[in-house]
Amino acid sequence: MNNERYISDIFDRLAGTLEEYVTNYYLVNNDDRTDVKILPSYPVDYTIHNFKTGSDSDDWWVFKISGCQNINELPDDLKELVVSFLSRFFKQFPEYENAEYLKLTDCTK
Repeated sequence: MNNERYISDIFDRLAGTLEEYVTNYYLVNNDDRTDVKILPSYPVDYTIHNFKTGSDSDDWWVFKISGCQNINELPDDLKELVVSFLSRFFKQFPEYENAEYLKLTDCTK
């Protein structure tokens, strides 16, 4: 298997599952949508700190993660979001837990 393609597939999967994670969080915690209540796809037992998606159509961050080849290439706010999500991601996809490109190496920030 082409390693670059494999890494790309993993980051696509990471971006998609993280998008669902963020969407669920904002469905539960957005008080502006009182007219329609959409339920999350799974229980929200977490908090997202220091990250705002902007408008509903503002999914630049999903594309940024999807196109990534190493977690350490991400901007600090996205890196923080991904790191906070990784334990949930690894529970769903334990085969990626030891992937070098999903390990944080810049611990100074």
